[in-house]
Amino acid sequence: MIPLALSLALLLLPTSVLTLDIDPTVAPIVATRLRLGEPAPSDGAFLDRRDWLRARSALRALRLACDLGVSEAIGACVDGIERDRNLARAEAETLKESNRAYATRLEETQTLLSSMTSRAHSAENAANIWLWIGVSALSASTLFTVFLIVSKK
Repeated sequence: MIPLALSLALLLLPTSVLTLDIDPTVAPIVATRLRLGEPAPSDGAFLDRRDWLRARSALRALRLACDLGVSEAIGACVDGIERDRNLARAEAETLKESNRAYATRLEETQTLLSSMTSRAHSAENAANIWLWIGVSALSASTLFTVFLIVSKK
């Protein structure tokens, strides 16, 4: 005996109980109801009422399961793309921060190098000044010594 809920569900369905819709692209299969003593056609499958309803429910459930599976697969794919997009954004932000840090360090290094170069130039200038003072003093003392030697003779 078919349960009452199944009977009501079958009555409320938009298609006939004798019609089996597999897919919108496939023509529906229509069952032929035979009466007792009526000769059976030579082609087709022979199912009693209970087996026909089971096959019909299974095919509908299968179609719903396929739709659900495709929806879940698409959802998982979209979630994966979103996750990858978020990871790429985070990686890009990390690279930007690293780039800013390296730019700051480069500017600091250039400033330090510039100040060291100017100090080196200052020290070199001071060394050159002391060198010229020393050369001048040496030249003056040499000339003074020569002058003394020449003047004593």
